[in-house]
Amino acid sequence: SVIEEIQDEISLFMKEPIGGCRLLFKKKEFYPCLHRLALRVFCVPATSAPVERVFSSSGVIMWPHQSRLTKKMLSTLTLLKCNQHLL
Repeated sequence: SVIEEIQDEISLFMKEPIGGCRLLFKKKEFYPCLHRLALRVFCVPATSAPVERVFSSSGVIMWPHQSRLTKKMLSTLTLLKCNQHLL
């Protein structure tokens, strides 16, 4: 099963004399599951730009005369504004 395969990969990886993420990228054929996990975890861009754009969009929605908006409504409007290209 997949769980056994992942457990086998982890046990083999732990026995390697040199650890670290570089090893997962070098030996991706030996550790295919761990390699895929490393691609997702270690390759995340360290930037806050997407979050800042969402925060800016929320500021545009939340004008002083709309101060009675609930948190849920503001969240929904921000979600729609930031994803309007998908609609």
